[in-house]
Amino acid sequence: TTLFRSQPHFLYNSLASIYYLCDTDPEEAQNVVENFMTYLQSNFAAITKSTTVPFTEELTHTKAYLAVEQTRYQGQIFVTFDTDYNAFRLPALTI
Repeated sequence: TTLFRSQPHFLYNSLASIYYLCDTDPEEAQNVVENFMTYLQSNFAAITKSTTVPFTEELTHTKAYLAVEQTRYQGQIFVTFDTDYNAFRLPALTI
């Protein structure tokens, strides 16, 4: 429930973007829904974890979030990942 209290605007805005894309670009809407689901699943899983997670898992979560945001802010968010070294663990939801 912390997710919904701390980020309601992200949730509402994401759903609004998906709603708009359903008419204008259904294929992109499917991509955004997939990334949105990945993001939510990772958040819900992280809430129950008391141990660290692999960096690659945290990176997948971050990429899903950024993909949704990039849809909302088309042409305004550019991210480059330089993650050659990824064999470590960190607390969930750190990035």
